[in-house]
Amino acid sequence: MSAPFDMTKKAKKILFFLASLFLVVIGLFVMHPFYISSIKTRQEQIKTHLETLAPLELEYLTNFFKRLVFSGSFGYTIFADKPMSFEVIHMDMVIPSENIDEFDYMALEHILDGYRLREGLETWQKYAHCFPLNGYSIIPFACPLVNCIRIAIINHHAFIKVVSANLSDFQFVLGKDLSAEMILEKFIAEDTTFFESIFNHDGLLGTLLGFGRGNAWEYMKMRNSDFNNLESVLHFFPEKPTDVIIFPPQFGVNPKTDETKDLRKKYAIQWEEVGKIYLDPNFLEIVLFKLCGLGGLKTNGAETYAKGFTSENISLRHSAFNVLLFAHAEISI
Repeated sequence: MSAPFDMTKKAKKILFFLASLFLVVIGLFVMHPFYISSIKTRQEQIKTHLETLAPLELEYLTNFFKRLVFSGSFGYTIFADKPMSFEVIHMDMVIPSENIDEFDYMALEHILDGYRLREGLETWQKYAHCFPLNGYSIIPFACPLVNCIRIAIINHHAFIKVVSANLSDFQFVLGKDLSAEMILEKFIAEDTTFFESIFNHDGLLGTLLGFGRGNAWEYMKMRNSDFNNLESVLHFFPEKPTDVIIFPPQFGVNPKTDETKDLRKKYAIQWEEVGKIYLDPNFLEIVLFKLCGLGGLKTNGAETYAKGFTSENISLRHSAFNVLLFAHAEISI
């Protein structure tokens, strides 16, 4: 006699589930236009803030992110799954105003680096409140080099993912009671002691920089025990120069492991995609939209890349001379 009653209960549960699902779908359908409208409104606000910047400030900010994406691997953290990247900024360098051609190429490259990064960092810190980050952190840390600071960018999702996957490593060094989220919070809080604990541990640092856990710990092992034979065991990544306009992540790898093979495939794809964004006329807007959690713009980078950087008209190799030429050309435009 209880079977009909049971069927009724099951029917009610099914009807309740279907009704709930229907309401969710209707809610998404109704709210989606408002969500899209909200994103567009916030994107317009970012554009408006950029329009209020003085021309020189806009140049500084653009050059700041361009340089960090070009040689600091920041693009792989912003647009892909590299958990963290960092760059050292020289705070006492200025770009020469006269006789620029008389400078040694390498010295001039470093001067241009300082121009882009120091002035750009100051501009970013001045206007960062106009561009509230969502899912990312850009954090300055003290540097042991004189008149230098380190600036790190963290992709929160990728950071938590890689720390969670290697949590025992991080707990062994930093404390067994720490979770991946707690480690991220300490980074964001600019805990200098905590930051230095990781920066002084090649295994943890390499893992966070996207070099692969195996490669990072192998490097630490070789550096501590057999530094002279380091190059014979770990190969440079990537192996060959390329015509792609930005640098790939560069680090030592064990070429025989599946980890390294997977990294090569992954970074080859990301390398090309980030390069397209780098060349896009809306580069700064795309970067800021992404950092603020607002998606991105459709890029013209593929077309720009095809027209401007084919082997038929220009070949940019990763030498100091060509890096210098490209940096100088951008500043002069």
